[in-house]
Amino acid sequence: MWSNGKLEKNVNAYNVVFRVVGRREDWDSSERMIREMSESFGSELDCRVFNTLIYSCSKRGNVEWSRKWFRMMLELGVQPNIATFGMVMGLYQKDWNVEEAEFAFSEMRSFGITCQSAYSAMISIYTRLSLLDKAEAQGKLEKAELVLVSMQEAKFSPNTVACNILITGYGKVSNMFGAQWLFLGIQNTGLEPDETTYRSMIEGWGRVGNYKHGDEDGACRTLDDMLEMVSANVIAFSIVLRMYVKAGSLKDARSVLETMESEKDIILKSGVVWDQELYNCLINCCARALPVNELSRLFNEMLQRGFNLNTITFNDMLDVYAKAELFNKARELFMMARKRELRECGLRPDMCSYNTLIKAYGIAGTVEDAVCLVKEMRQNGIEPDEITYTNLITALQQNDKYLEAVKWSLWMKQRGL
Repeated sequence: MWSNGKLEKNVNAYNVVFRVVGRREDWDSSERMIREMSESFGSELDCRVFNTLIYSCSKRGNVEWSRKWFRMMLELGVQPNIATFGMVMGLYQKDWNVEEAEFAFSEMRSFGITCQSAYSAMISIYTRLSLLDKAEAQGKLEKAELVLVSMQEAKFSPNTVACNILITGYGKVSNMFGAQWLFLGIQNTGLEPDETTYRSMIEGWGRVGNYKHGDEDGACRTLDDMLEMVSANVIAFSIVLRMYVKAGSLKDARSVLETMESEKDIILKSGVVWDQELYNCLINCCARALPVNELSRLFNEMLQRGFNLNTITFNDMLDVYAKAELFNKARELFMMARKRELRECGLRPDMCSYNTLIKAYGIAGTVEDAVCLVKEMRQNGIEPDEITYTNLITALQQNDKYLEAVKWSLWMKQRGL
């Protein structure tokens, strides 16, 4: 095409060539051709050829050359268009390149161009950086706020996705004043909060004060709104549940469980099912709040549906059965962990499991089983600790095995415990 003169003053022909060299990633040849075009076309050179090259780079995640093409456009006096800014800002978001993103965003505004994806990308970058650098968190979030305001000043309505990103950022740093301001702003501008909006708000309320004193009222108000506007999912419920349990409000946690039970049909109809994570969460959080028969029902339902229990759930249920003196159930549960299929899922009794069952065997009067468990621990590479030996010695004393108790006491001292 060079030899027969077809490239001369022919932007479309150049575009074809740029697509070919872009696939080959021959960026040096592309740069040389751009310089030739600049001399040949002069002021007629437009953004099309640059967009072709930037698109090729964006498909390959090549941020450096995309940056170079964008800078060259400006150097040669070529005005970018919406597509240009959408592509470069998308790349800068993936690379979390705040300096180049700020530069491109500033240029976009100076040209009077409004690109929705560029605004969302800038908000995402500032929000993510606020989470990575706690010292600069507030400053980055304030910059994200300004981007949101600039969208409105440009007569460009913020979308729900952009707002959700910023609400999540506010929640992560426990700035629920900012999150609430934005949440109300979504509704005032006619946007509909979606499931992500509500979930981010609930999680933010729960995180206030590092969960120890989460704003239960704020979380529950948002949950009530969610139930009215959209179907609350299991994640939203579990956030509120976890917040109450960590704050020691077991009565309120029980109330949330009752609400979940009453809303179960609605949740299932909306396509959200009670999943493995929720079952584990309920049992982990509410082992102290629920009656043993209700916990046992939830646990059995979880197993019947084929979900895997984690080690924390396993230990919680073991402790529940032991304290309720349901020793056969505790033994059966422990035996389950020895089954091959559960071991393959990563479930293995740990120190806490053994200590709980040793204590239970002592109460049940089966001290021989308790002694066997201590030996099994060592065979499985788990070194008994002070609690293990204390539980075993107490069990022996309670069952009139004083000589054995003395022997284990001496052994304990020899181990330096």
